Amino acid sequence: MYSDDEEAAIAEAIRLSMAESTPRTRPTQAQRPAPQIIDLTDDLEPVKEENEKIVSAIVDTDSNINDDGRGERRNDDDEDDEDLKAALALSLKETSSSSSQSSAKRETGPSHIPGQDVSTLVSFDGLSRAEMERQRQERLRRLAEPSGIVNATVGSGDRTKRQRTSLSPSSDEQAAKSRKAESSTFSASISKTKSLNMPAGTASTLSMPTISRPSRSFDQAATSAIYQPEFPSATFRNTSIKNQSGEWEIRFQDLIRKEHILKAVMTSFELDETWLERYLPRSVPQLLVEHWHKENGQPGFCVEGKVTILHPPLNGFGTFHPKLMLLFYPMFCRVVVSSANLVQHDWEELVNTVYVQDFSMLSAAVESPAELGDFGSTLHNYLQVMTVPDQVLSLVRSIDFRTAKVLLIPSVQGSFPVAAPHIYGIAQLAKTLRPKIAHDQEVKIEYQTSSLGKLTLRFLTEFHRASTGLPLRARSKFTEDEVMPDIKVIFPTERHVQNSRLGELGAGTVCFQDQYWKDSTYPQRVMHDFECVGPLRGSLMHSKLVLAEAVNSSNSSGRSRSAPGRTVGGQQAATKCAGWFYIGSANFTESAWGSIASKRPTAKQEGGLYISMRNWELGIVYVVETEEEMNSLAQLARSRGTDRESDGTVRSFFGPLPVPYSRPPIPYTSDDRPWIR
Repeated sequence: MYSDDEEAAIAEAIRLSMAESTPRTRPTQAQRPAPQIIDLTDDLEPVKEENEKIVSAIVDTDSNINDDGRGERRNDDDEDDEDLKAALALSLKETSSSSSQSSAKRETGPSHIPGQDVSTLVSFDGLSRAEMERQRQERLRRLAEPSGIVNATVGSGDRTKRQRTSLSPSSDEQAAKSRKAESSTFSASISKTKSLNMPAGTASTLSMPTISRPSRSFDQAATSAIYQPEFPSATFRNTSIKNQSGEWEIRFQDLIRKEHILKAVMTSFELDETWLERYLPRSVPQLLVEHWHKENGQPGFCVEGKVTILHPPLNGFGTFHPKLMLLFYPMFCRVVVSSANLVQHDWEELVNTVYVQDFSMLSAAVESPAELGDFGSTLHNYLQVMTVPDQVLSLVRSIDFRTAKVLLIPSVQGSFPVAAPHIYGIAQLAKTLRPKIAHDQEVKIEYQTSSLGKLTLRFLTEFHRASTGLPLRARSKFTEDEVMPDIKVIFPTERHVQNSRLGELGAGTVCFQDQYWKDSTYPQRVMHDFECVGPLRGSLMHSKLVLAEAVNSSNSSGRSRSAPGRTVGGQQAATKCAGWFYIGSANFTESAWGSIASKRPTAKQEGGLYISMRNWELGIVYVVETEEEMNSLAQLARSRGTDRESDGTVRSFFGPLPVPYSRPPIPYTSDDRPWIR
């Protein structure tokens, strides 16, 4: 536990970091200090279709192309208290100077070497910046062709003027040859790497055929060849509060084994490269996709040695908010979806929730993303819309996702037809759950969120309908006699934040606007407070959890009471389940999940239901099929004596998920007021 002085120092360091520092990955066209409060509520303006700068038609493309294992914790030197104190001192004393130094480094980095042709700079996995940009422009141009779905504007001159490099798209034939070469090269390297009888010292170069890696030589290659998966099935953990680790918590360095990793793809809203480099050396090829500001950069690529920064399509408002990691090792790919940004305080000072699973590599990349199954094809489409390089897509098509039990729920900024093969947000949630939940099954919902928007009866009702797999509908009017759905919203009170471990200074990412709370139509009765358990006690939560528990579903066999063969919407009625849960980046806002509207057909779009979102998000859904599965982990924890913490709090489980707070949550009293910032 920290002393009061240490707690104050940590809180002050976080405040200064958020208020003054500029991440090293921010472009230098205009320096812009990060705001102290990171507001993700963002519900004041609707999505303006004419201002969208992403290709909605991409949702239709690749459909046509046709536990618990835990590694032993390592006592790293950089985890010692002395290092923490030193880091805090540096943060307090040198915040502004580090910002200016990182800015200078950006200005004199590889992109600005005198006499160096920018097109020759090597980036992720050996692709030049020019080649990656050519692929991106070519893919956007190809996908922007009329599809009868929506009007695409990405290929317009407005976007072209803002590109970091001025490149002429090559022909379709050249692009096809490039993708084919990348796929065959990677496939050959994987098939050779999977053979454990190869000569020592060859694994590293075979897995990275286009990159010379003298620094990762004999010892690294030999140890990498025997590194085995640690998380063969879906594993769920909470982030570890520093020096307060427990059995159900995980550290960042437990996910990234830097002595074995070959390459990485990561997305984040916030990014601290200096902190990340402690665990992921810059000698490892990596693609970092991050949020950017229109006045502070451009979409496209920025290259620094083997580190490539991608700014995805994003218009003037909204947020790029997903937290995804694809960590490639010689024998497998580790997939991580969480609520934690790539910054120290998210992984060491706030409570976040993590899904992690290791997937084997295929001997060769599949031709069609559809062959990857629901999880893999959804991931492939999401990265494609993000405009990652083609070689990353080839990597994804080389992963064996057959052991994936979780369902992927992405959100993409823009407006999309609900009937499209690939869909996002609340529409994807409903589509994913429809075959998993019986049509007559009711659920009660707990939504724990770190940011809240303007909750309306319409949004609550539509989210609850999607949570049971019911078809979405466009409704503009709701009457006062509408029944409030069974939803509990978990968000800290003002008193809770003030009494938390880091106090008000630690609540920079906990956001709610006073105007929403004072609105007479705001459903205040859904609000609940919480108390974290065990080593997380006293901490604030940055996690985003949805717990959907079946009502009156005590039938352990999980069989539906529906008549055999009955169908709903043309689909066979699903069996009853015990419930499901979501973890990921999406706060409880329409910006994150989307709103449904009916549109008339025009020359530029088909008519029908559309979903519009302002944010990019990513999360997973895990369906708990029976009551036995729902209770199995809780029973195991009780038998091992790990359900009751040393402070007397009782650990709750929801299937395989260790819930970070005590259940049931605590209803607001008449004197309670949510944390407003």
